Amino acid sequence: MTYKVILPLLGFLALFSPSAEAADLPPSLDKMISAAAARDVASGDFQYLEVSLVLIAESQPEFAKAATALAIELAPQFKSVIIATLVPEEDGQVITAVALAPPAPTPVAAKPPEEPKVEEPLPDGFWSFKNWKGELQLGLSIRRGGTVEDEITLGIELKNERKKWTHKTRVRYELLKKDKVVDEDDLLVSYQLDRILSDRLYVYGLLLYRDEYNNGFDRRFLQNPGMGYHVLKDRKFNLSLEAGPSHRKSSLTSMQGSQHEWGGRVTLNADWDIASWLQMAFKGSTTFTNLNNSYETLLTLTSPLTKRLSARLSIEYDFDTDVPEGDFPDDLRTRMTLIYGF
Repeated sequence: MTYKVILPLLGFLALFSPSAEAADLPPSLDKMISAAAARDVASGDFQYLEVSLVLIAESQPEFAKAATALAIELAPQFKSVIIATLVPEEDGQVITAVALAPPAPTPVAAKPPEEPKVEEPLPDGFWSFKNWKGELQLGLSIRRGGTVEDEITLGIELKNERKKWTHKTRVRYELLKKDKVVDEDDLLVSYQLDRILSDRLYVYGLLLYRDEYNNGFDRRFLQNPGMGYHVLKDRKFNLSLEAGPSHRKSSLTSMQGSQHEWGGRVTLNADWDIASWLQMAFKGSTTFTNLNNSYETLLTLTSPLTKRLSARLSIEYDFDTDVPEGDFPDDLRTRMTLIYGF
């Protein structure tokens, strides 16, 4: 009669022993738990078993109990952690995974706020040898005024801005070559003084001299006082208009002496920062007098190469309505220039 009591007891123990539960696991899950336990026992950290048990509980909950028993058998030092990882539902039938707390985010040091750029105030006074800005120019151009000619250009532009005054100076010297021989030169010198009246309004005085001018003129000297107005004044786009009376003294190549021309002059200036690597500028002037009307346009595209160096493509076109007989009324220049700013 004793075996009738012992056999059921052995069956009960075998049913709930860890090895019996482990035997219910599919071979793939058994290998996964065994490999995870071996890694955690070797490292001393409860990592791989935790992930394996959570995945089994979420995807195949019917094997969660057997997987837990096998994990405790292979890594008994993690028994309390394993039990805490998998907990039974309220009905006690299905084991589910305890939600893993996400790792605490690593605190990122806040960037200090950028200090706004403060522009230095313009200096007082009328004149000073300081605060001059400008550029040196070295270029090669093709000139078409009846004949095609090559030119080598040297130039300098200077600007000094003050609270109430602005000085602008420009000098350009060109050597004209025909058949690889220097034929003549061309000199341009201009100076403009602006008196600032308000943020947009100013009065100006312009002096402009050109030697060896084309279109049948040997040299010209222009005087032009007037008033200017900034129509648009922005960080990326500026547009201004200038207008005033003018007097021009012109010397003709075909005759001695000179002629005095009285009239007016209107100028349009535009600057546009298209992108960080490209700036465009346009200047158009019309001088109308009692003897001759002149139109001058200049379009430039400038691209910075380094902090100081830039490359510039410019197209310049001049036209006179009344020129000496036999001379061409227009003059077109296409120029490539290397700029050094300072």
